[in-house]
Amino acid sequence: MSPTVNIFGQLLLLLALVGAGGFFAYRVWRLYQPLRAAQPTVRRGDPMTQIRRVVKMVFGQPKMFERPAIGVAHFLIFWGFLILTLALLQVLADGLIHGVRLPIIGSRAYIAVNDILAVGVIVALAYAAFRRSRRPRGLTTQTDAWIIIAMIGGHLSSLLLAEGFAAAAFGNSDPHWSLAGEILGGPLAALGETAARVGFVGFYWIHILLVLALLVYIPLSKHFHVFTSPVNVYLKGTGPKGALPKIEGIEEAEHFGVGKIQQFTWKDILDGYACTECGRCTNVCPANLTDKPLDPKKIIVDMRLSTYAQAGMRMAARHEPRAITASTPLIGEEGLIKDEELWSCTTCMACVEACPVAIEHVPKIVDMRRNLVLEETRFPAELTKVFNSLERNSNPFGLRARTRADWAKGLGLKILSEHPDEPVDILYWVGCYGSFDERNQRVAQSLSRILQAAGMNFGILGTEEGCTGDPARRAGNEYLYQVLAQGNVETLQGYGVKKIVTACPHCMNTIKNEYPQFGGDFEVVHHSQFIAELMKSGRLKLDEGLDKKAITFHDPCYLGRYNDVYDAPREVVNGLGVEVTEMRRSRNKALCCGGGGGRALMEERIGKKMSHNRLDDVLETGCGTLAAGCPFCITMFEDAIGSTGSADKVQVEDIAELVAARLPKAPSEVAAD
Repeated sequence: MSPTVNIFGQLLLLLALVGAGGFFAYRVWRLYQPLRAAQPTVRRGDPMTQIRRVVKMVFGQPKMFERPAIGVAHFLIFWGFLILTLALLQVLADGLIHGVRLPIIGSRAYIAVNDILAVGVIVALAYAAFRRSRRPRGLTTQTDAWIIIAMIGGHLSSLLLAEGFAAAAFGNSDPHWSLAGEILGGPLAALGETAARVGFVGFYWIHILLVLALLVYIPLSKHFHVFTSPVNVYLKGTGPKGALPKIEGIEEAEHFGVGKIQQFTWKDILDGYACTECGRCTNVCPANLTDKPLDPKKIIVDMRLSTYAQAGMRMAARHEPRAITASTPLIGEEGLIKDEELWSCTTCMACVEACPVAIEHVPKIVDMRRNLVLEETRFPAELTKVFNSLERNSNPFGLRARTRADWAKGLGLKILSEHPDEPVDILYWVGCYGSFDERNQRVAQSLSRILQAAGMNFGILGTEEGCTGDPARRAGNEYLYQVLAQGNVETLQGYGVKKIVTACPHCMNTIKNEYPQFGGDFEVVHHSQFIAELMKSGRLKLDEGLDKKAITFHDPCYLGRYNDVYDAPREVVNGLGVEVTEMRRSRNKALCCGGGGGRALMEERIGKKMSHNRLDDVLETGCGTLAAGCPFCITMFEDAIGSTGSADKVQVEDIAELVAARLPKAPSEVAAD
């Protein structure tokens, strides 16, 4: 199907192809330069695993189908793009060499599928336009998006009309056969042969020129993600999700963290190119949902705008509040990203979990925090006390280190330093909250009783235990974190510790996923996992009956999204004879309590408190008991319950407290009752 039957038409088509292809290649080359200039990073993994991930995330698009209507529309547009692009090769080949038929894509069957898909994509584009006109939350409606919708819709419509007019002018047989011609050829033939020929030539060239214009335009558009997102998904990190990158040789480092776009890694820059601006990250961000200044999508888009400026380019058809140049700061009052945006983050990973193209927002935010803390010394005032206390007392509360084991008095626990020649099978890592916070000390005591009742050979470090460094690292103080981490690794290795149980997902994540960066390889399990196994094996004997009728469970971010532990806590509660009542946002979609990323140690002055927002989810269930598995969560929920006057509606209890309440009583306790 081509009107270019003379040398002039063929030459014109060839020049258009070369020109458009040249512009596209030049712009892609310009965008490649920031990747070359960025910091190195290693993204090696198992190729088959990476390919399977691309097949699942890119070709299957499961995250898109979490909202079915949008999923179907995007699926049609995506697959239509792939199949129609291949069909375009036949159109171009026929234009350059009249009458040529390429294998498969030149067949009638493929052309028929192509026409059906074209109609489907046009319908999907109409839905996309309608949705954007409604301005849904999180979706930025830039002129850029309307241009793309118009270009794609225009070139597909012109393709179908060109096929229809070709059938009207020449008859619907080879080399002009098409399904659209079968349907449209008859009605269009009524316009007359001359009009049909003019319509055919006109719509053919409209189709070709719109396709080539789209090719030239895409590198300046967010739709560049069509080319970059499959690569980005393939290169997604293969290490532990919960491990932040380490600043190597921190003592000799010239710069700390990221203050300029050039200080990001090439994968961070690629993340920016891959962003679709769909707003899924924004819609699940607990800070954004409570009117904080953080918008994860904006962080990535601002990075991309800065990258384009460094490349000497500007994204097309965008309405930014000001002109962005290579000299525009990335961070700060005059920068694209304000300090308050970065400090609002709880590092909950909801944005990363929601992203359909594998963008990693959290490490970037922490990298920028590192720059603010270690280079600019610009951070919330509350963190000054936290950092000083971590440095002096190895806890964030300003309490004396020698009181760390006071909670265990009278429990008969083995402290490793007092029994150096008696190795233990399990080390119970208590953590700062379990050691110093009165509410969470009850959790530590409950877990100790459970381990004793199951006959476990375990011990604690007592005053030799120090903060894992999680609050320091997530708050950007990488130097302090590394000092704390190295000290703890040396202590653990000194006692030959192999297996660790902890009630704190933050401690679990740090020791399990980040201490290997310092040579500390330990088996670390959350107490819910350990208790569930004890219950399954029969080593933990419990009394019948639990005085709790309805229990809901809150998934801690660092247990769930960071370490994929969702079933164990529910197995424990179910094992007590009570079925968990799920909140509307649970498991990997659970809303953060607001305590991660150092936020539990900072004041929350803007908008609604994140813990109050999550408490609303709890109260919706009507359950009187909120089961928790994290001391940060317990602290945040206790505050929310108290400040909202909800104590008569719900109480928060740790998994260990629920189980300990079912432990058989000792004879002395029975006599006392």
